[in-house]
Amino acid sequence: MKNKIYIDMHASRTKVAVTEEGDLVELYVERETTEKLIGNIYKGRVENVLNGMQSAFVNIGLSKNAFLYVHESNMVDGSELLAERRQKPSSILDKVGDEIMVQVVKEQFGTKGVRITKDITIPGRYIVLMPLNDYIGISRKITDEKTRERLTKIIEEVKEEGVGYILRTASKNATAKEIKKEAKNLYAEYKRILDKFEKASPGQLVYKESGLVERTIRDVLNEDTEEIIINNEAVFSELKERFSNLMPEYEKTLKYYPDKDDMFDAFGLNEEIEDILKRKVPLTNGAYLIIDRTEAFTIIDVNTGRYVGENNHEETVFTTNMIAADEIARQLRLRNLGGIIIVDFID
Repeated sequence: MKNKIYIDMHASRTKVAVTEEGDLVELYVERETTEKLIGNIYKGRVENVLNGMQSAFVNIGLSKNAFLYVHESNMVDGSELLAERRQKPSSILDKVGDEIMVQVVKEQFGTKGVRITKDITIPGRYIVLMPLNDYIGISRKITDEKTRERLTKIIEEVKEEGVGYILRTASKNATAKEIKKEAKNLYAEYKRILDKFEKASPGQLVYKESGLVERTIRDVLNEDTEEIIINNEAVFSELKERFSNLMPEYEKTLKYYPDKDDMFDAFGLNEEIEDILKRKVPLTNGAYLIIDRTEAFTIIDVNTGRYVGENNHEETVFTTNMIAADEIARQLRLRNLGGIIIVDFID
């Protein structure tokens, strides 16, 4: 599915929009005044253990203690296959006062602090390093068995003992040299994190996740990307040089947007972005969704609205539910909704 990436940079914030076949499917906004925490690694101190809830509260230096759940995992991308993950303990093994390495997996929401995991991951473009999981996984989007065997053989040649790796979808077209180099670099980064952890005080940051533009190039750019349109000349030139040296196959996708006009408005993205904030989402046949989000879960209600169908009630309901299912999947991705999702389709 062909996609385009729009990078709109200003002094106070950066916005990234991703479209697939012309439809907005992902939106990210990073403001200079708001610190992004997801992906950051901290030296935490256990403040309270709730064995009955298989969880603990950990001080990582924020205004509220972070919440650690024993089964919380760190999925870098839903397309990555983690079928061989290690068995997790059935209860929190840490005690009050223990100093532990944790990574943020979910931002603070409402009255709740950030959610963290001890399941550390360090992502690269081709590989995700899982330093506490001794296995090799391959993205389920790579279906060709010969390719999977080739990738497994490559990573086995550089695999550190006791360390795990996930070969991401982008590794499919990478050379053995590129994969091995990244694997070594990621392991070296982990060793630096360990060194910082040993020297740090509880509550200190020991690894900071990359900025929005860097993450976009690392996580979103793939063989289906037709264009990367950016309105910052300095960053455009920097990416162009980087692509020329490291990823020449993507150099032609880079486009500079020089106009002073609102870039997202020029490409018709602002109207779609405004819809993300709305409770009511219209469907193509005149029906609509109502999306209500709470701290505990998200409720999505499907309504026929002004759509009355053509033949009979059953067909009307079926058609509406099918259209709604597609749009709900897009909205979950676009609004970055997770946790418990309750959908009330039309009976």
